[in-house]
Amino acid sequence: MGNLWYRFVARKNNIALIGLDNAGKTTITNFLTNAPYNTTTIPTVGFNVEVLTLPGRKITIFDLGGQQAIRKLWPLFSSSMDGIVFVVDGSDIDRLEIARHELIKILKLEKLRNRPFIILVNKQDMDSAVNAIELKTLWRLRGGEYVDTIGTDGTGVFVAFDKLLQKL
Repeated sequence: MGNLWYRFVARKNNIALIGLDNAGKTTITNFLTNAPYNTTTIPTVGFNVEVLTLPGRKITIFDLGGQQAIRKLWPLFSSSMDGIVFVVDGSDIDRLEIARHELIKILKLEKLRNRPFIILVNKQDMDSAVNAIELKTLWRLRGGEYVDTIGTDGTGVFVAFDKLLQKL
């Protein structure tokens, strides 16, 4: 019995946090790690790694840069992940189709076909943002969960990660 408890306590998951540049990935990571909110967040060049300790679980988050040149590296990191969190700037209407295309490329990877993923429709505090229901209707992707978030104050972030962790 003790051995089973140890396995539960020691559970660790690797999560890739990806999305186009300026979607809010680093802001969400900072919220999760209780880092002070910095309104001058600079674009992530490469990736950031953060470890979260939750009851019964450790999560390593790989916050991958979203610039076009860096997106080529997403498959290298994502293929070894237990789950994917894809962050979309819901207020960046002009790039929603680009974001969809990039997500589809990742989801087509053989190693990720059965991995859970969640889509954070971020920046819901912006008047022009589409919400999770609208984006789900627009994108028509199978699987995955869509959650409305505001990275700066954490609205929806814990809900989204809880949904993902339940699937792992």
